[in-house]
Amino acid sequence: MIARVRNLLGSLLLPAFLVVYAMFFIGTVDGRLSGDDHYAVAHGYALIAGDRLNVDFFDPGTPLQTWLSYVGQRLSGSRTIAEVIIALTLRMIGLTAIYFVTKKLVRNRLVAVAVPLIVSVWLMQQTIYGAEKVALYPIAILAAWRYLEGRLSPYVLSVIVAIAVLFRHDHGLYIGLSMAIAVALGPRPRQDLVKMAGAALVLLLPWLIWLQATEGVVSYFSSRVAFAQDNGLGRTRPFGLNSPLDRKSTR
Repeated sequence: MIARVRNLLGSLLLPAFLVVYAMFFIGTVDGRLSGDDHYAVAHGYALIAGDRLNVDFFDPGTPLQTWLSYVGQRLSGSRTIAEVIIALTLRMIGLTAIYFVTKKLVRNRLVAVAVPLIVSVWLMQQTIYGAEKVALYPIAILAAWRYLEGRLSPYVLSVIVAIAVLFRHDHGLYIGLSMAIAVALGPRPRQDLVKMAGAALVLLLPWLIWLQATEGVVSYFSSRVAFAQDNGLGRTRPFGLNSPLDRKSTR
């Protein structure tokens, strides 16, 4: 009986934490939106106004963020609450993934909840911009782990890579390389790497066709790399951990 109660309470830890976090986030984010928080909103509203991505306005490499904002603006009647809900959903997905990664490491539910709790405290000063980071990287770690356990298909990894590319291209680069390393360490490295890369390419094909029809794929990526460098994404990091876009590394 005691064991059952303990298991029940343990199973409620994560849902209870997520409910409290959601209430706190919604209650404190209002009035703090500024600067980059309006980035996706502006692009989503441009689509509503009839503008076309990469034709009528510049997309720096975040097409999925723009389309998510577009859908949110449509459903909410062009209200900022849609962006808050999108950001909250992404964060809750990420915190859940952190919980499951930690639980796989320590086999303890209380400790597993403590880690996303610490992360959520660290996120308190942030608002809605960049919420996809909280979700994508923990999900990628969890998926790679499950793949190495033989419990996940390489096609699922390809979906995660494609989503990361469309959210922001540098996310796709880092997560794609990480997934490739995971596959290389797996039981069928060549076969599964072909499956993962091929499936990711198929998933990205409609977007690539759109790029070719509007700007041209080569021109698109050349201009976005230049844009990233001009906006500091290629700045020098400490300890030699420089970005692949660092101008010095491209000489």
